[in-house]
Amino acid sequence: MKPFTKNDSRFTLPRPAAAFALLLALSPLSLLPASAAPRPAGRPAPDKSAANELRGSYQVVSVTDLGAEVHVTLHIRLTNATASTLSITKVGLRLAPAARGQADAAASLPLGPRKTGSIDQDFTISPQAYRAWRKGVPIPLALTYDSGSGRTVVRTIALVRQEVAE
Repeated sequence: MKPFTKNDSRFTLPRPAAAFALLLALSPLSLLPASAAPRPAGRPAPDKSAANELRGSYQVVSVTDLGAEVHVTLHIRLTNATASTLSITKVGLRLAPAARGQADAAASLPLGPRKTGSIDQDFTISPQAYRAWRKGVPIPLALTYDSGSGRTVVRTIALVRQEVAE
């Protein structure tokens, strides 16, 4: 029996990308859960216990269309799902660079254990971002807060639109 050759019709060499994907799929690391995968040095593992500390919703209170940007005031409702008091010290939008959200703003909102609180906050955003909000796209809101254990936490949550009761 003669050996296979590159031009043999019974054998085709895989393309490099397909071969890489096959090797990656068969890698022992692919059998591990994502939490067990190696982590780059200096990057802490995500704190899964804090993943649902806060939930939020918003209502648009006022809108001023300035042409190249839109000034909006949001009524933000946050719910603390923990057994500790959280103290919100800063809020800010996390929009794509093209959406141009302004920097973080100072806030003061203490949230007792398993309690809900609200604040009104002004933001300046692009017209494209505002149109997306009107369609119900969740707003990524970054919160800085002091946790009950005394540490400062920065967390981004998705605010969902709260329908106005009529």
